[in-house]
Amino acid sequence: MVRRAAVILCALLTIVPSFATVPGSAQAVEDPPVGDVFEAGAGEAEITPPIGTSMWGYTAREGLVSIGGDLSESEYPRFVDQRDDGADLDLYGKTFLKSEGVHSRLYSKAHVFDDGDTQLATAFVDLGGVPGELHQAVADRLADRGIPIDRSELLISASHTHGGPGEIFPYQGYALLGGGELDPRVFGLVADQITASVVEAWEDKQPAEIAVGQVELEDATTNRAEAAHTEVHDDHAGEPHVDETARVIRVDAKSGEPIGIVTQFAAHGTVVGADDLFFTADNQGVAYRLIERGVAALSPSVDSTDDVVVSYLNGAEGDISPNGNGDTFFAQVEDAGQRQAGPILQEWLSLDGELTSDVDLDTRSTFTCFCGQQVDYRDGSERLSPIPILGAGGTTPDPVHVPGHGNKTPLLGGPGLVPNLVRLQVVEVSAGEEDHLFATMPGEPTMAAGLAIEEAIANLDSASDVDTVDVVGLANDYVSYMTRVPEYEVQAYEGTFTLYGRMTNPMFRHTLVDVADKLLRDEPVDPGYAGLVEHPNLPLTSVDPLCEQAADSQCVPTGQPPARVLAQPADTATAGEVVEFAWLGGRPGVDHPLGEPMVEVVDDEGNVLVDDEGFTLRVFYDKVEDEHRWRVEWPVDETTPEDTYTIRVDGQYVDTPGHVAAYSHTSQPVTVS
Repeated sequence: MVRRAAVILCALLTIVPSFATVPGSAQAVEDPPVGDVFEAGAGEAEITPPIGTSMWGYTAREGLVSIGGDLSESEYPRFVDQRDDGADLDLYGKTFLKSEGVHSRLYSKAHVFDDGDTQLATAFVDLGGVPGELHQAVADRLADRGIPIDRSELLISASHTHGGPGEIFPYQGYALLGGGELDPRVFGLVADQITASVVEAWEDKQPAEIAVGQVELEDATTNRAEAAHTEVHDDHAGEPHVDETARVIRVDAKSGEPIGIVTQFAAHGTVVGADDLFFTADNQGVAYRLIERGVAALSPSVDSTDDVVVSYLNGAEGDISPNGNGDTFFAQVEDAGQRQAGPILQEWLSLDGELTSDVDLDTRSTFTCFCGQQVDYRDGSERLSPIPILGAGGTTPDPVHVPGHGNKTPLLGGPGLVPNLVRLQVVEVSAGEEDHLFATMPGEPTMAAGLAIEEAIANLDSASDVDTVDVVGLANDYVSYMTRVPEYEVQAYEGTFTLYGRMTNPMFRHTLVDVADKLLRDEPVDPGYAGLVEHPNLPLTSVDPLCEQAADSQCVPTGQPPARVLAQPADTATAGEVVEFAWLGGRPGVDHPLGEPMVEVVDDEGNVLVDDEGFTLRVFYDKVEDEHRWRVEWPVDETTPEDTYTIRVDGQYVDTPGHVAAYSHTSQPVTVS
């Protein structure tokens, strides 16, 4: 569908030695015993919020504080005066810079597994993090829909893209530093759509089989904190500073059609820069799109990439950044995605002969608390901090006057900055004779922190038959970073953002080891501090753009379709030029509709060259007085065929309160030569 992506895909497919070995046709399989049928399904749903929502991450984007830097001569801080006072329903960003457009849409990619006794749902989301309230909201919505997947059977992991919404976190630390004050409309939309992806996966369930493998993604990532990382590797001399291993779970229907892939790989979603104000799924978004297209291209039984779902569970990515070369962000993010997609696609292909329906699942979960408790460490114990404190970078000669923080130089802290109760989960997936464990972390463990937990679980007596242990980062909750104690003492970026102090990772290690041990021994797990968890009274519905309960003055319906074109493209374009088209459209809560393209580039015969559901077109929005102004940028490159094209827009607007109508625009022709 996207010519540039097709060229990239052709390059990726050169890894396939022979199309004669391509799967996809029905295979002869033995029927499993009655009552012992393993089933799996997949689903996806778009979670892109309305343009204008403030974005997650990059304290430098807002500039409220500087961690180890100098903002004295810059334009920061960049607060915006757009707090919603009820007069304008189009205001989503309330405290910091609002987003201005979309580079690639954001999705929830879900898989459901059912061994007859245990159900498991995994969802990979294009978000900066997963607040615990969001995890609970999805679990509650699933229960309301009658889906028998409870909180302990739901694993949601974020890409940590810094091009996702920031207004889904109900704590003041995130309102100050993480991208904006909570907007219940955005929270509701994201929760609804993640739920929709899991529901689709559940309803898509069918007899299935899986195979679990791994592949090394060489030169895909870099450790951005090697000095701190080296502090904990005296006993791991010569080991790399990055974890290049990607876990790959291939999921096929018993009839032979591919269902999708669940992969786990550690990488930040940070090819996008602090000055980029558009939503983007970043490097993982390019990678999963390319892998889905690759699986579809290699599978004769697949008619569309929509029939294949690839999800990316994150790993211990706290100090791991993606590699991507290019003169622009757009080129860099494509390069970063390609580095990951090719090897994963190759591993998917190699797992064809290892598929099995002999699958057993198990899960355990608990809540733990930053309550000032003593944590075993080395030959003694130390107190965990009950108060979160963000450091300023570097150390002070005198310890912070809050137990557990050591010599951190304090910058910002206090109760309520971030949650003090978080979810931890261990999932077991046994496929054939292999046993695999996944342990979740509620934020961003460094590579060393994650490795310490993986090794501790693997060394359990009860884990003698376990083949692999993987930490899944940014899962089910979010309390910033987790570092090993020697890393913490360096007080570089990752250490200063380890908000609850030195004993954070030891506490998680002890808790997850206990949960894993109980799971492997088939014993119940203490729910921990679950009874103390309280969730804000957040809405159960998403954005209400139709003004059904609002005064007409708030809705500002036009009553007439937005028929005005603001700017036409030039008559001709060559490689390296950007074609632009601008028009009046609908409000952002209605226009740029979820789950369907808004903008397409079509040739003379009506064939779609590219649309805005990929990662080639960039769509931008701005409100000027009461006008909703939209613009698309189409970069022409050397892969664009010589032809004549038009840009076609199909959008939506509110014509009367409570009713949405369609509109369309078509640009004048553009000849590419």
